Amino acid sequence: MKDKNLLDHIRCPECKGSLLLRENDFYCRSCRRSYSVIEKNIIGMLPDVLPEDIKLSLEKWKKLYRESLRSKTYEEEKKEHDRKELRDTLDQIFRYYHFQQGDVYLEIGCGPMFLGQELAKRGLNVIGIDFSLSALRIAKKMFEEEGIKNYLLILGDMNEIPLKANSIDLIYGGGVIEHFRNTKRSINEMYRVLIREGICFNTVPQLNLGALTYRQIWGNIPEFPVLRQIAEFVHIKLLRGRHMKFGYELSFTKRRIRNLFKEAGFNKTEVESFRCYLPFVHLRLPILKKLAREIARYELFNPMILVAAQK
Repeated sequence: MKDKNLLDHIRCPECKGSLLLRENDFYCRSCRRSYSVIEKNIIGMLPDVLPEDIKLSLEKWKKLYRESLRSKTYEEEKKEHDRKELRDTLDQIFRYYHFQQGDVYLEIGCGPMFLGQELAKRGLNVIGIDFSLSALRIAKKMFEEEGIKNYLLILGDMNEIPLKANSIDLIYGGGVIEHFRNTKRSINEMYRVLIREGICFNTVPQLNLGALTYRQIWGNIPEFPVLRQIAEFVHIKLLRGRHMKFGYELSFTKRRIRNLFKEAGFNKTEVESFRCYLPFVHLRLPILKKLAREIARYELFNPMILVAAQK
């Protein structure tokens, strides 16, 4: 790990104390915990005990990554993502954020970190955090194949971001914060690590007719009084999470998610429908995929919300 600037951002996830880099680990001067260097550019900072919602999501995402690796190569997956969803995401982010070379970018729930790779090529220093080591190793392989060196990957919990306060210029979480029962906690953590006037972007499932109908197939939980309790009882207690494809996952109204960011202290919060390529891989016929994409353009069925919040 050669980028001293990125290592300077690391803090103990438990007490937020400063860390001393030793030969093969980081040592916290305050609480005396140590964190291993798993391999070059990957630091292990995941808690020993995880909450039930995170354990459920981790189990589901491990399965998804295994299936992805069996079905296509890294290069094919990257090309598909670059061509479609990545382009849409960048277009919407750049409407709000004008980066400068040397800015520090954090991607929570980063997975293979496609967006981070693109921003690293544009001169940003990038940090990715995820609770899946398999995902981080995929990201590392892609960074190395692209010759990118200005990056750091952390195996950790997005609810206890192991970075110092007021140190990050830009944060992105693509479909991440909805996987925690206490969404407000993860939003508070993003606020803490952002610099003044820093911006975070998050996409979350939208609570609408689509969430209450077809998205129940993969166990979505509406973030709405009574509906949430009923959905949790059915999907978790009765069905034991069998149909929760992405693990624990909430959907929000635009008003609700905006209020959560305002309560965390963000000065300016913009909420809009997230425009992105929808593959609809479960539909076989091209005409059905085209029809589904047309329907998803309407507010009642649009699947995702984009939140752009400035500290």
